[in-house]
Amino acid sequence: MRVTFQADWDLNGRIIDGLLLRNPRVDLRTAAAAGLMGVDDPDVLSIAAKAGRITVSQDRASMPFHFSRFVEQCHSPGLLVIRRSAAISDVIEVLVTVWECSEAEEWIDRVEWIPF
Repeated sequence: MRVTFQADWDLNGRIIDGLLLRNPRVDLRTAAAAGLMGVDDPDVLSIAAKAGRITVSQDRASMPFHFSRFVEQCHSPGLLVIRRSAAISDVIEVLVTVWECSEAEEWIDRVEWIPF
């Protein structure tokens, strides 16, 4: 099954815009589209999991912790944590590569930092 993404509310809009310009076929649901503004991390993970979407976040402080707690109780499609120091173009290329070259099943219960 093809990878799909769920943007966390803190994901830089330039990453979203650049990703969709680079490849408009990438299935990325924005935080606004999912109603995630002001939603706590565990609920963000739950919403993404119910939709079968990998969460993409720049929240290094708490999201990895909440993810580890989340996967103790149930499965997650995965979490990609974007390093704030990463070049936007590098992040976009990694996300396109993940979308083009992997299957959703490869990311289940997995957290990765971008760039890797």
